[in-house]
Amino acid sequence: MKEFHDISGCPPAYLPAKTNDTMEILEVLVAAERCAVRQCTHICNITAGKDHRTYDLALSILHEEIAARIMVLRVPG
Repeated sequence: MKEFHDISGCPPAYLPAKTNDTMEILEVLVAAERCAVRQCTHICNITAGKDHRTYDLALSILHEEIAARIMVLRVPG
C-alpha cells in the first residue's frame, strides 16, 4: 500500500497519537478527502475533451470523494 501512496500525490493518512480524540481523527479524514478531491480535479482537468473514459472515471471518483467529505463534515461533534 505504501508504494501506491508514494505515487498517488497524497500523503498517507495516519491516525493521531490520541485515538480517542474525535476532532483530530476528523481533521485527518478531512485533509485526506481534500487531497483526494484535489487530485481527482486535476485528473479531470487534464483529461477533459481528450480521454473521455478516464475523465468519466475520475469524475465519478470525484463525486464519491465529495460525498465522503460531506459525510465527514456532518458528523456531530
